[in-house]
Amino acid sequence: MPLVVIIKLHFKAIKYQNIILICTGVSLFIELIQYALKRGVADIDDIILNVLGSIISLMILQLVKHLIIGKSSVGQ
Repeated sequence: MPLVVIIKLHFKAIKYQNIILICTGVSLFIELIQYALKRGVADIDDIILNVLGSIISLMILQLVKHLIIGKSSVGQ
């Protein structure tokens, strides 16, 4: 399960900007650990792609939420 979904399910009132900041921080932390321990390859591309993935996940989550709420309100 993507980190964005876990954060949004756990903290319902959190702003999207804060979710992106948290995901960026987690990605940066992992890359710094890889660099410090000389394990894997620490690369800025990973951080950029993880942030883009977080943004896309937020968009998909918003779309699914809109579709589910839209369908439930039509039947009322």
